[in-house]
Amino acid sequence: MERNISALFNDEPKPWGLRGDPHLWDEMRLESKNVELPNNELLMKEYLYKLFYRLTGYEITSKDDIFIERYDHYGMSGGYVSVEWWEKKGIPFILERYKKILFANKDKEEPMEKFRKREKKKWKI
Repeated sequence: MERNISALFNDEPKPWGLRGDPHLWDEMRLESKNVELPNNELLMKEYLYKLFYRLTGYEITSKDDIFIERYDHYGMSGGYVSVEWWEKKGIPFILERYKKILFANKDKEEPMEKFRKREKKKWKI
């Protein structure tokens, strides 16, 4: 399993909010390619919020959809990003995938390491 944030973007959610959302998704994946997964969910969420701001120029708590010219390729909503979709579906989708990876990795500890941890607790070493 990849240990960088871009791995969280491998599978795309459906449906999207507006036509600019998949373009922002792809850009976030590329920007996160060499960024290691943080050790806790709060840092992961903070990274995603800051990345959203850096790529769009808007806070994820903005009330209106936002227009990003570089995403304007086709259609009536071309170039528009649904802030509401990112806040209620996109970011939570990514965070759920993060939690699955985080907990999966914790369960894959070496058997001897699990034994040592159990013994330390048992004997309060």
